[in-house]
Amino acid sequence: MKGPSSNILDWTSRSFLILLVVASPWPFGSVAPRAASTLTAALLVFYGLYWAVQLLRQRSPTAPHGWIWIVSGLAFVAIQNLPLPSAVTAFAAPAVARAYAPLGTDLSASAGVAGSAGLRWHPISIEPFRTEGSLLQLLSLACAFHLANRLFRKSAERSFLAYSLAAVGVALSLFAVYQKARFGTVLYGRVPVESGSPFGPFVNHNHFAGYVEAAALVALGAAIGFSRRASALALLLAGSSVLIGIAHLLSHSRGGLLALGAGLVTLALLSRGRETGEGRPFVITGGVLAVAAFLMVFAPSSLFQRLASFGNPAADDSMEFRIQLWSDSLGLSASSPVVGTGLGTYSAAIPPYRSGPNEIRAEYAESDWLQLLCEAGLIGLAISAILVVSSLRAGLREARGETSERSRGVLHGAAAAAVALSVHGFVDFNFRIPSNALLFAVLLGVVAPAGEKLSWKGGRLFRQSAALVLVGLALAVAVWTLRLGWSDELNRRVNPLLARPEEFTSLIQALGKSRSGVPDNPDTSYLLGRLYNEEAYRSRDEARYRELRLEQAGEAFRESLRRAPARGRTWFELGWTEANLGRNPEADRLFSLALTLEPHWANLRANYALFLVSRGRIDDALVQIEAARELEPGLAPMDALSIIGPHVKNDAHLLRRAAGSGPEAELALKTFGESSE
Repeated sequence: MKGPSSNILDWTSRSFLILLVVASPWPFGSVAPRAASTLTAALLVFYGLYWAVQLLRQRSPTAPHGWIWIVSGLAFVAIQNLPLPSAVTAFAAPAVARAYAPLGTDLSASAGVAGSAGLRWHPISIEPFRTEGSLLQLLSLACAFHLANRLFRKSAERSFLAYSLAAVGVALSLFAVYQKARFGTVLYGRVPVESGSPFGPFVNHNHFAGYVEAAALVALGAAIGFSRRASALALLLAGSSVLIGIAHLLSHSRGGLLALGAGLVTLALLSRGRETGEGRPFVITGGVLAVAAFLMVFAPSSLFQRLASFGNPAADDSMEFRIQLWSDSLGLSASSPVVGTGLGTYSAAIPPYRSGPNEIRAEYAESDWLQLLCEAGLIGLAISAILVVSSLRAGLREARGETSERSRGVLHGAAAAAVALSVHGFVDFNFRIPSNALLFAVLLGVVAPAGEKLSWKGGRLFRQSAALVLVGLALAVAVWTLRLGWSDELNRRVNPLLARPEEFTSLIQALGKSRSGVPDNPDTSYLLGRLYNEEAYRSRDEARYRELRLEQAGEAFRESLRRAPARGRTWFELGWTEANLGRNPEADRLFSLALTLEPHWANLRANYALFLVSRGRIDDALVQIEAARELEPGLAPMDALSIIGPHVKNDAHLLRRAAGSGPEAELALKTFGESSE
């Protein structure tokens, strides 16, 4: 096959992969559904095209290092989405069996049908759609690992990677400092972040720290490798790493500081291990310590105040929340220790295991490794740990024989960066951020030893056919990935409570189109149900179509629950729909089920109390109000009185019980009494 030389094609491929790595942090770490799916699709198509060209050029393919673990991990996640006998899941994953159990009782009863024959088989994942999306992202990261393992084998290639990471690290750092001073918590001066602490283009300062700590360590490792023969370049790289380190400290990430320290220690040990004689071990160690001391001297006092929280976690809300959440997550993992609840399902699985009064919804476990244990069990955790450790060990063993100091320096920096991100993963969730996960996969691929060459035999027609099939598969999977992202992006834009009555029809049509294109997304059916409910009472023809819309809402919620049975909020919405249709026993049962799945949701308890009090069950309503008031932030005393007050008239004892005690309760009672006169 004639065309551009292999060297040009390889450098083009190298440049494109680096482009994805350095561009991915800027759209908020590529966390939005559209950005995440685009990044995933780009990696899949790029991978397919690269290997198709290699086939056509008769170049020997290579298997990535640790390919058996990569294939095993992908296969395991795929198995999580396969329907299995309920007896198998009940044995291997009791938490999963409990999540699917209501589909054969409460859901069937509310639909007016009997039996649970269709539930004898169900997947391990409690949300197959989320696990499917996570599998595609994991596949794209495996592709990035393989490409990096293939494309960055020589000194010039690795140096190019180091220059690129140093440049993007400096750019991110300068932008972060400017944005913090100019716009505060408003990203790009346009996107306000009400909760959390954004820094740079990232919504969370810990994720900025995760990305730039890796860039700083690679740049510093390259500086050490360049120090003998290119002192000016080494000084430039070292200066870049210091500048990035300063921005890292300004992010106030405690986990990031811990990870950066681990990375610096790793880099110092690796560099000392090779460089003997001429006093270089002491120079390297002293240089690293000097950089660390310089950064600490110029660190803001507020950082030291945050570090002080390690000694007194109870005095820091963030630390206290994390420690409590980690404890709760261990309880979740114990309920399905071997196979987990499905990759990408943590936010749906954790609510029943939450303890304490905190009402804040946990989307992540605040620990990559702990969340992996919850979602993939011991099997998934073991596969991941073996792949990472074996890649680092084998790669560093091979690096000892590397003759190029430049190449060895970059390898040491990449290994230190991988260690830093792994350490950071114990206290944060960088691997759930697409840009940071991609950077980790590429660095691990660079460090890992070259994969084994595969024997390839076949004529021209066979090679062309194989290349065509490979490209076709990559395109098909990429298109499906984009459809999943498009579906999620559309759902994020729909808010039934804020929708105007004249918008109901167009929104329902848009969601219906999304459901037809991506039928497995439970959020689409859930939003359709809520829109039907809103239309039943807020549209101009609500009386005429009310019962029809309520029935449609109920069916939409049931469809959502078949795809995501552990969502207490969907059971709650179905309960209200049944109540509005006059089916009180079914509604009561559904509310109770929702509470077992979302016990720390004050709004659910408040609405359940509203349902109970409107049916004359005052004592039961007060139990729910008192429980909701105990949560943080919980139900306000005035809101509690507005629920119970109209039904108990002037019963001071019941009103006092609903409002509770304290200054806020006294003010609420006084205000309510004045408004009732």
